[in-house]
Amino acid sequence: TVYDSIDDIPNGAKVAVPNDASNTARCYLMLQKIGWIKLDENADPSAITQDDITENPHNIKFTEMNSMTIPAAMADFDYVAITGSVVYNAGIDASTALANEDIQDYLVLQVVVKKENKDAAWAQAIVDAYHSDEFKEYMKKNNDGLWWIPEELQ
Repeated sequence: TVYDSIDDIPNGAKVAVPNDASNTARCYLMLQKIGWIKLDENADPSAITQDDITENPHNIKFTEMNSMTIPAAMADFDYVAITGSVVYNAGIDASTALANEDIQDYLVLQVVVKKENKDAAWAQAIVDAYHSDEFKEYMKKNNDGLWWIPEELQ
């Protein structure tokens, strides 16, 4: 991107955002959080689209595109919004992020098993591995700010 601060946004800035439904909504929520846009307060936060923008004081020009292609196109935009997994896969330094989203409860992924398998040895092994000190240390060492880490692993 061209700018080093979210405060430097010029009028008519070009901003790339993910075009898949869940990440599009997350992106627009984050852009509202940083004050660039305002969204319809009655919009479903899990299904927000560009049509839900009610105020765009910087006249931002949004380009919705495949998340995986955004890193290669960064030079074509003033700012880009991409998920941690795309940042990781593209080898982008996560410390260059100018803003981060507030994780929404409905976006937290869970590992689940069928009720009849909840006490199976293999299911318990997964639970034990997840709660192990080794896994906590691995996540601390390798996260680099890319992913949301549950409080129980911090």
